Amino acid sequence: MTLFAKLPKLWGPLLALEGLAVAGGILSYRLLAGTPGLYGVWPWVVARAAGIGAYGLLTVLVLLGLGMSHPSGQRLLNRAFFPYHQMLALGVLALVAVHGAALAWDRYAGVGWVGLVVPGVSGYRPGPVALGVVAAEAMVWIAVTAHLTYNMRRLRWITVHRLALVVFALVWAHGVWAGTDSVPLADFYRATGLAVGMAAAWRYGVERRRPAGAPRARSGGGASPAPAAVGEEPRP
Repeated sequence: MTLFAKLPKLWGPLLALEGLAVAGGILSYRLLAGTPGLYGVWPWVVARAAGIGAYGLLTVLVLLGLGMSHPSGQRLLNRAFFPYHQMLALGVLALVAVHGAALAWDRYAGVGWVGLVVPGVSGYRPGPVALGVVAAEAMVWIAVTAHLTYNMRRLRWITVHRLALVVFALVWAHGVWAGTDSVPLADFYRATGLAVGMAAAWRYGVERRRPAGAPRARSGGGASPAPAAVGEEPRP
């Protein structure tokens, strides 16, 4: 069953995302209305709002993915939260697209359309912006491989999907070093980075503690039992 065939089952997450988008739009409008000086830099306002929103959703997405893949509750969490994991992934990609397009549109940002897709050529902080470009392209790669889960060997798919942690680290560094509001958001970045780090240690520490004779997941043939992002719904 494809994602589009399952859309009727996903109205809850879809409406929740739409509600967040409407709330963000209303808040942005009131901010602009209350601060006329921001009219001239509205692309920057949109870019910052979308970027911070994408980072927040990515944090929830990664935490949920780590919980869904933990052996202690894998089957239960997969069944309960897999549709939300899918929709969060789509939401992250949508906000990243808005973030990048707004920066490329803003002639004062110095990113440009080429800098949006080619790492290191941005006129504004090329190093930190390059981290964001690489992370965004990796997100697309992870989403595509997740959608093709049932056509890939498990080891190959799971290796690609675990890059989500690397992507989170790149996005975290991108936000801290490229953002103009990193200082007021310092506690936010510390808390989210610590939460994901602790969750990753909790998740992968289980594998390190597995007894030598304990069975491991198959590394060849067959689909992963826990595809995420934009893939098929896991089978029992």
